[in-house]
Amino acid sequence: MTAADYLTRLAVALPLMIAVLAGLWYAAKRGWIQPPGIAPSPLLRPIATLGLGPGSRLVVIEFDGRRLLIAASRSGVSLLDHSAR
Repeated sequence: MTAADYLTRLAVALPLMIAVLAGLWYAAKRGWIQPPGIAPSPLLRPIATLGLGPGSRLVVIEFDGRRLLIAASRSGVSLLDHSAR
């Protein structure tokens, strides 16, 4: 293998690897995939999420047969409403 062949392969493989890693990071950040070692809780299930701005969102979760509306921000988490299903 010559140096030109090596550089050509590197020029093709490196951007592909970076694109795959960026795609995995984006999918994990959006919640489409779970990183290894983090198992979803059988008791707590997210139903819907609405981003309100940078660092704040509304989340509807189901816990023990009830739906809870939670506000999550950088300063903490607050329970806004709860209802039986």
